[in-house]
Amino acid sequence: MAIGDFENKNICFSNYGNIDAETTTLSTPGQYQALGIRNAQEMVENNVKLVNGRFQIIDTGVYFCQYRFAFSGGVNNTYKFRLATIKDFVTTAVPDSEIEFNTKSTNTWEVCNSMFIKFDPVDIDNKGFGSTKQELFAQVQNVNNANSLVSENYSIVIAKII
Repeated sequence: MAIGDFENKNICFSNYGNIDAETTTLSTPGQYQALGIRNAQEMVENNVKLVNGRFQIIDTGVYFCQYRFAFSGGVNNTYKFRLATIKDFVTTAVPDSEIEFNTKSTNTWEVCNSMFIKFDPVDIDNKGFGSTKQELFAQVQNVNNANSLVSENYSIVIAKII
């Protein structure tokens, strides 16, 4: 849902969330996999759409990203969470976005962070012809074993600031 008269004016923001549990199956220990964000509900959106668990960034600039996830998982497991981008079909971790957390007992554990992410143009043909389209998404891994991770609920806010 767009709010105000912002459409097609390079004003980019979104707020998505979910209160229903979504399971991400982690079959290989120590290997990052895309976090299952399939049932996110759009609260507000303008030029930053969520498609198949990936935020579509259509304009270069500096974006503010804030997220909060409530997780449950295997007893006494160590997990890692990070953000990653896809630029020109290459997946790259967002620097300094990795958070390591443990699940003790069967409780719910919250992971949250705020950060600025700069999206530069991508030279798609090595001749200076650039594209602004990039994708931002969350990845998780189980450091210890192959237990799955359940995101009990979450909220994600992304806004272009310059």
